[in-house]
Amino acid sequence: MKLVIFDHSGVLVNDLRESWQAISKIIGLRGYKPDELSAFRRNFKLPYWEYLIYKGLTEYEAKEAGVIKDYTRFYGETLEHVKLFDDVQISLSRLIEKGMELAIVSHSPRGLIDKVVQKFNLAQYFKRNCVFALEDYKRQKPHPESLELALKRLGYSAGDAIYVGDMREDVVAAKRAGVASAAIYRDGGSYHIEQYLKGEKPTFFIRSLGELVDMLDRQNH
Repeated sequence: MKLVIFDHSGVLVNDLRESWQAISKIIGLRGYKPDELSAFRRNFKLPYWEYLIYKGLTEYEAKEAGVIKDYTRFYGETLEHVKLFDDVQISLSRLIEKGMELAIVSHSPRGLIDKVVQKFNLAQYFKRNCVFALEDYKRQKPHPESLELALKRLGYSAGDAIYVGDMREDVVAAKRAGVASAAIYRDGGSYHIEQYLKGEKPTFFIRSLGELVDMLDRQNH
């Protein structure tokens, strides 16, 4: 492996509760009933508008630009509560030391990702051209467009890369792109429940980024 691609929310940053609160406000302001957090982890899916339609919004309501504007605003209001997972910085440092290139492929708005990258000084691990956000693609996961774009822009083949995600759409997108997948599950932090992740049969199932680094180290030797 030469390239390790990370999802953003639920993998690098512990923002499940903040994201759920923002999406719940979007649903509530439009007159529908939001999920409790436990139900959100079972029901949330990508593309995001499919979840909003499931919660009762019309297709027009779910896809109109105001949804992203509202999400950016509501999430931004809680940014102070967003944390890095404890294993992130040491694991990223270890991967850099091993000569790996690191990238982010997320379907979060770029403005929010930029704020998180700045808040936690993640630019020391991820070059600017290695961060891909919602605005960069037309189709959302589980479609592989976002991963295929990252591979093309960064000059790697699918066999060079692994994608680390916390939702089943991450695993499906990786498979469709021909990329190895590492499904990570953390109690209270991953967006999807353990059963969903294992059900998609990822290449690896892990509970910490440290596990990933150890596995890649063994593979490369």
